[in-house]
Amino acid sequence: MSIALNYMLTQNTPAQDPSNWPLRYVILLWLSLVCMIPFDLAQFDNDDEVDHTAVAIESLAKGYLSKAGLEREGAAILLSRLFIRYAVAAKLLKLALSFVEKTLELFLIHF
Repeated sequence: MSIALNYMLTQNTPAQDPSNWPLRYVILLWLSLVCMIPFDLAQFDNDDEVDHTAVAIESLAKGYLSKAGLEREGAAILLSRLFIRYAVAAKLLKLALSFVEKTLELFLIHF
């Protein structure tokens, strides 16, 4: 999982090329499938970085919510499957809801 996350977040990789949207979509879907497997995401964290993997997944997916097309759909699927996890929902769902609330407020201001 950390390899896919690093690949998506690292600059100058094929995943950053605008024409490679299918690659980004498939990686987002793959990460969403991994989120469905019943194991603790914390096993990918370093000892000094609690919840780093869950936060990194959330941050990556949020970045693609503003994109048009299938990347947005893949990001939405990834976030939904991430927040379904009990351990993640207990820790990150309040932050996610405040993000949604702020986004909606900005949207309503402009319209």
